[in-house]
Amino acid sequence: MKKTVLIVDDSFYMRSVLRKYLETAGYDVVGEAENGEKGIDLALSLKPAVITLDIILRNYYYYICLRYC
Repeated sequence: MKKTVLIVDDSFYMRSVLRKYLETAGYDVVGEAENGEKGIDLALSLKPAVITLDIILRNYYYYICLRYC
């Protein structure tokens, strides 16, 4: 069974690179979020095994995301 991953990054480019790399490595990317609020919502609803989190999100602090995820 593949490990599920949620990508949280405000850069479209980085989300694309991470998705390609993770899928090539055998992970199942179940969602992407471009901001912290959406990241929290997706994390709570999708319950991924792994979350990649950009520590410099615009208008949101990464530690708030960590607290709720």
